[in-house]
Amino acid sequence: MNFDSILRSETNRTATYCGVCKSDGEVLNGIGDFDIHQIITPDYLQTFETELKEASLVFVDGNIPKESISYICNVCQKANTPVWFEPTDLNLAYKGLNCNFTYTSPNLDELRAMSPSPQPLGKLFKKDNVNLAASLGNNLLNSIPNILITLGKHGVLLCQRNEVSFNKRTFRYFPVKECTNVENVLGAGDCLAATFAYHHILQDMDVISSMQLGLLAAQISLTSIEAVSASIVNINLEKSKAILLEMETIAIE
Repeated sequence: MNFDSILRSETNRTATYCGVCKSDGEVLNGIGDFDIHQIITPDYLQTFETELKEASLVFVDGNIPKESISYICNVCQKANTPVWFEPTDLNLAYKGLNCNFTYTSPNLDELRAMSPSPQPLGKLFKKDNVNLAASLGNNLLNSIPNILITLGKHGVLLCQRNEVSFNKRTFRYFPVKECTNVENVLGAGDCLAATFAYHHILQDMDVISSMQLGLLAAQISLTSIEAVSASIVNINLEKSKAILLEMETIAIE
């Protein structure tokens, strides 16, 4: 990993987060110190404009200032560099509004904050929470063409807008088998998004296979005390079959 771009501060503390998990692995509470993120300003980011333009993909999360996110989006849009927005937290999801993202990966609560006015689609799927996610995602597709919605134990809904036909949209629901040995949920969403992005965007793997690998990486994270388990390097499509249920796909125009 290249650490050349890391900014060191003499006056701020390194960002830290401490999550308290229940016996079932769900987060009960958390406390963090993220003040240092505020020094990642547009002025600082200007020194990396070339790197942003030449990147294959830029990930940005909701911790940095809104104006810095907007700067990144503006630079990348001019260079046709895809930008992935990870909301990080319900209270930070609003930073994803009015920006030119290519991808985003909210959970259902974060999606509500990013898409307060759902566009009803009727009962596309069997589960009500998946239909709600589809309605909220359908609205957000008007501004972000690829939305990966994490639904906890219910799996993932991937909403995508056709690049040519604005009203042509595809909703793929990936249900998963229940994970019975959850250690903690911290890191599962990040493992899912990173694995999907690496295989689909950077390695040009098909959407379905990339999502299957992402879900497997997420489950490995769930069963590990660590947020990111070192064993995710051993994932493959054959192993992913053990955790997946039948996928549902709905296409509308």
